[in-house]
Amino acid sequence: MLFSLIYLAVSLWLFFLMGELVIIPFGNKNHTGHWSAYGVGLKALTGFLWSIPLLSFISLFSPVNSRLFLILFLLLNGWFFLYHNKNRQSNSHQLQPGSQFRSFSSEDYPWLLVILLLLVSVQPVTLPDTWGYHAQTLQWIEKYPVIPGLGNLCTKFAFNFGSFLPLALLSSRAVLNQPLWGINFFLWVLVVVTLSSQTRHWSREKKPILSFLLLLTVLLGIHYFKSSLSSTSVECTSAALILLLFFLVSGYDNLNKTIPTSILDLLVLSLCVCLPVIKLTNIFIALFALPFYRLTFQRNKWILPLLALIFWLPWIARNIILSGYLVYPFPFLDPLTFSWKIPNDLASQDFQWIRSWARLPFINYYQVLNAPVSFWIRTWAAHLGLFNWLLLGSGILLSSVFILSGKAWKTIPPLVRWLWIIFALAIIPWFFLAPDPRFIIGSLILFPVIPAFYLISFYLPICQGTANAVPGKLAGSPMINHSMLVITIIFAVSEIFLINPLTNYPMIKPPGFPSTPMKTEKAGWLEVHTPVKGVNCYDFPIPSAPHLIPGITPRTNQIEKGFMIKAK
Repeated sequence: MLFSLIYLAVSLWLFFLMGELVIIPFGNKNHTGHWSAYGVGLKALTGFLWSIPLLSFISLFSPVNSRLFLILFLLLNGWFFLYHNKNRQSNSHQLQPGSQFRSFSSEDYPWLLVILLLLVSVQPVTLPDTWGYHAQTLQWIEKYPVIPGLGNLCTKFAFNFGSFLPLALLSSRAVLNQPLWGINFFLWVLVVVTLSSQTRHWSREKKPILSFLLLLTVLLGIHYFKSSLSSTSVECTSAALILLLFFLVSGYDNLNKTIPTSILDLLVLSLCVCLPVIKLTNIFIALFALPFYRLTFQRNKWILPLLALIFWLPWIARNIILSGYLVYPFPFLDPLTFSWKIPNDLASQDFQWIRSWARLPFINYYQVLNAPVSFWIRTWAAHLGLFNWLLLGSGILLSSVFILSGKAWKTIPPLVRWLWIIFALAIIPWFFLAPDPRFIIGSLILFPVIPAFYLISFYLPICQGTANAVPGKLAGSPMINHSMLVITIIFAVSEIFLINPLTNYPMIKPPGFPSTPMKTEKAGWLEVHTPVKGVNCYDFPIPSAPHLIPGITPRTNQIEKGFMIKAK
């Protein structure tokens, strides 16, 4: 557990410093000292989001690894203490560290237990994608600047996931002799801290059952991603960010009373433009930036285009260098020609393979793509699983009731209504393009939760609030508060007994990574390691690849100059 706590503390402080630096132009000096758990969490979230375009730009010229982390850490700490010492006298009204902490009360206990549950739920990495190509991709990021045509060595190395950059920055490989991937754990702790703060507002309005519902939502997410918290899973990262987006939007009217509106708007828009950079299937969620921008911004009309340029230009530059495409693997987005460009037929094959695998991963993709729609839909539905069917089915049912109810539909805040509409509409292209539930699990979880949340809020008397609610207390609802505590304890105990023995957790002792026998093959002058059996290279030293593509060769006698495939 020591490794996890140190990792959480270091990553939280680093991203907090980045967030502090980012929000200065958008906030005012009254808020730079907001040190409550929630304030630190929001600043750390801002710093995490903005670290991605920063590291994307740096990766064009330098590796992203522990050395870069040390440089950034020292520079940010130096700036932080110099800046605050300089402004200490002139800002005597500034909030002081610790002034926003408050004593714990009974409504805090479930959330403290959830954070402890996160600590014990983390399992050794078993995610197939991590061992298939994620671990190899991260090694290239840590050792070299972005390499032209790296996708020719293995086309999956060209999948440019933005979250890999902070993962590489904080991998601690140089210290532990093996990487520690804790970004997902860090983000889910932020989810819990954010929701804990939100529930205090509902407590003041005597709406504790809403807290109970969202506690179940977070526990559901932890259960779904319990094997991904210590992994490189971009789906787990996306789900945490989508939940955070919903919590910020649903509490927007109350948050902007304590947080400058400009900072809150910056955070929501940063989430929207960053989600597609994390994983391209989030592009539909990013559309929420348009109604949010139209409904909330009265000034600074330039901010959305500016954010899009800041987040997307470095990401597109990495795409072009890795693969030769604006966005890989979309073969129709290839107006550019480079010597390192992945051949169009390989890009098309990857595009079709992803669509096929998302439909039926256990059947050869040629059969799936050539099969009639009725066949793959029937087979896909049979293998969807009870959990995913419950999310999808309850979402459709509750959404229908929600829309037809009329009055309940009108009570939903306009921003949340737009967010839910986008979640619902995103399911349509997902179903026809790549219907793997993992790709939009954040949206699938919130698809039924949002209508349930507002239906309960509208129709149950206990959720309608009263004018004489006592701030900070769950007056009149001890049963619900105690139920939250009991449910969390039961869930935590069941999760502990359903997963590996405590001594195997990477939190206590970093596990040895799996490995496989490797052989050496020639790619021009370069020797490349490939598995003797299967396609997983695990964390084997680079250069390694699942298999060699015919014609692959280094472009020069320096590996940093990249790879190309010789024309036949």
